Amino acid sequence: MRFSRMTPDERAIYDRLRAAGRARNLLDAMRRLRDVLYRSRTWHQRQQIDSGHDYHPAIEHAVYDADPANWHLLVLEWPHISDEGRHKIAYTRDERSGEANRQVVTSVGKYLTRHFPTLPSDTIRDIAAKYAPGQCSFVHTTSDMVHAIEHGPSSCMSKDRDSFPDDRHPYEAYAPEYGWHMALYREGGGITGRALCNEKYFVRSYRSGSGGYSSCDDRLEAWLRDEGYTKTCSWSGYQLKKIAVRGNNCGFLAPYLDGNAKYVTDGFYITDDNSDAEWEFDQTGGNADSIGGETCADCDDRIRDGDGHWTGVHEDCHVCEHCLNHNYTYVYGRNGNQYYLHDSNTSIRVGDERYDADYLSDNDIVELADGDHVHSDDAVFIDRMDEYHAVDDCVHCEHSGEYELQRGCEQLRDGEWAHADDVWRCEHNNEYYLTEEEGIQYETECGKTVHIDHAHFYTPEQTELPLE
Repeated sequence: MRFSRMTPDERAIYDRLRAAGRARNLLDAMRRLRDVLYRSRTWHQRQQIDSGHDYHPAIEHAVYDADPANWHLLVLEWPHISDEGRHKIAYTRDERSGEANRQVVTSVGKYLTRHFPTLPSDTIRDIAAKYAPGQCSFVHTTSDMVHAIEHGPSSCMSKDRDSFPDDRHPYEAYAPEYGWHMALYREGGGITGRALCNEKYFVRSYRSGSGGYSSCDDRLEAWLRDEGYTKTCSWSGYQLKKIAVRGNNCGFLAPYLDGNAKYVTDGFYITDDNSDAEWEFDQTGGNADSIGGETCADCDDRIRDGDGHWTGVHEDCHVCEHCLNHNYTYVYGRNGNQYYLHDSNTSIRVGDERYDADYLSDNDIVELADGDHVHSDDAVFIDRMDEYHAVDDCVHCEHSGEYELQRGCEQLRDGEWAHADDVWRCEHNNEYYLTEEEGIQYETECGKTVHIDHAHFYTPEQTELPLE
């Protein structure tokens, strides 16, 4: 199969197989060098025997993800499990240290960082987490999960059950019969890590810290991934158990929901869609807020009290924030009022504002002959044409008292303007005069029309101007 014709899935499998083949070849070479060092160096033989003839298992994990900077040096140092535990690596720094039987002890993460510079930091973190001092396990009973909440890593829900109504802990809503269980990390006789799970998913983990609320537990999350679990963003779609109690407003136990989905339906299913929800689980005292309000007139999503917007000419249509932002425009409209107009209606932009096309006259907006719209102060109505034009394109004709398009007018000798239909041009000086003025036109014998003041240029033999 040609590589260029592989599908993305086929190419990913090919890359994994090729990486595995590379890793196996490198590990074979490292084992051969190990055997050479066993025979050639007494101190190396001693270290191999003391460590059970094997590297720290984190080394093999790392080799499958990247090449070491110097695999010969890596074998020579013989990194193996420290006497302190699997979370530490013991190695021999150099020949002199080997002869003196002195080993350096360091963390798994530091050793991998030094020898595998191309290995991403998050990969190193996950490998190191597999060998952290402690034990991971699952618990599947309500009592075990509540115990971990009360005595494990701190969070907003890690209170004793007597802090909640009827001495019942809200985590009891995560009932095992609906698939809920918990992953725990134990060390030193206590619970230092936990993560709520359902099916093969978890939303977040908690790790005991030096103070305040817990951080994520990289050790536990690495173990969960090895167990086939995936980290997700919410518990949307999963069901809680409705446990009735007295002493809070909602009447049942309501845990604070981690992740993006914090709404719960009447059937006690978690959802990220508040239109189908009855309550919001975002309190830490075991209570829940009821989701009231109307539904959006456009999308039917629930609008919580105070979150909606009134739209339309009469502002009688109630919509949600999302629909308002995507389907409406704020306009000037009827009687000059402002309101949100649905985009299925026509609005006109004039400058920086928009106007309801059905109420342009209410806002002194006029349409020009070219289809543009402007404020009436910026337009002139031409009676001769029965249409509006931009004021900058028009001139005022003093003799008629009307505005006309400048391109249809001529400028008279005195600087005033007149429409082309109302003027004539002297062919002697090329200046324009009003047609209505009598006694100023003279027709020459050669057929020209000139102003009477220039007639003598065309009748030189006459001493007096001809009478009309």
